Amino acid sequence: MTYVENQVISMMRIAIVDDEQVFRKQLRDGLGQYGFDRNLDIFIDEYDSGSGFLESNKEFDIVFLDYQMQGLNGIETAELLRKRDQKITIIFLSSYPQMVFKSFEVNTYRFLIKPYDKKAMYDSLDSYLKMIELRCPIVLKVNGLTVRYEADDILYIEAQDKFCDVCMKNERFSVGMPLANIFDMLPKESFTQPHRSFVVNMYAIKKFDTHFVTMVNGDELPISRIQLKSFKSTYQTFCQRYLF
Repeated sequence: MTYVENQVISMMRIAIVDDEQVFRKQLRDGLGQYGFDRNLDIFIDEYDSGSGFLESNKEFDIVFLDYQMQGLNGIETAELLRKRDQKITIIFLSSYPQMVFKSFEVNTYRFLIKPYDKKAMYDSLDSYLKMIELRCPIVLKVNGLTVRYEADDILYIEAQDKFCDVCMKNERFSVGMPLANIFDMLPKESFTQPHRSFVVNMYAIKKFDTHFVTMVNGDELPISRIQLKSFKSTYQTFCQRYLF
């Protein structure tokens, strides 16, 4: 997606990485129809291997990435991709639903089940466009400086008395604001509280049980007994709407 002065331009750059030629054609045709239906210009590149995709060094907004391929598999490809690009949206493709949790380790946006499903593909891209519209920058004061951040770069926030520690994808810092004030600035579609002292980005959750939520960077955060039911319900709704 391309931006000019906060205005969204109707263009998307998409990569399809899959070693099944028939499936690539189905998806390409479906994306073309989606662009027509939504009045978007969609530019598509196809790759039959993870290594070929990585070697291209092209920039994309979205990559549809097959989980099982010859050579580098989808997870290995995504791990290498994330080392150079934290922004690209990854949508995994697989015939094996049980692989969905493994895909969270590389900050996956959606997980689509093969064979090709037009509705699932449309829903995933509609959700992506809505997320882009909701992706509002937040402004925080850090070490006396006013700094603008993208909300989706935040993994979680931890309350520390009158201050908060903000854990980002690539850094961690303290801000002199109460947790509630920062939470009010964040999109509720993707942020929630598992504990009164923590706010988490649900896209950055790797797994959770009844006591802890594990983030994609490996940090374990507590889930309070009071918040457990609400947290599970909120996360389930999030997954149904944005990940499947």
